[in-house]
Amino acid sequence: MRDPQRIDRMLEQLREIWIKVPDWRLGQIIVNAVKPTEPCPQIFGVEDSNMEKLFARLLQRLADAPAE
Repeated sequence: MRDPQRIDRMLEQLREIWIKVPDWRLGQIIVNAVKPTEPCPQIFGVEDSNMEKLFARLLQRLADAPAE
């Protein structure tokens, strides 16, 4: 199992980055951090309002999924 403590650490780092560059989208931050060898326009260009909807859908799918 991955260390659950990483979640708060990573969210704090994300918060610090986003405060420094508030005009960047979440996907833009991730792509800029990872620096993939191939462009990722589906991630880089997704608007945050769209990402919120995608997160809501994912949360719903996780809530509907049978327990493991």
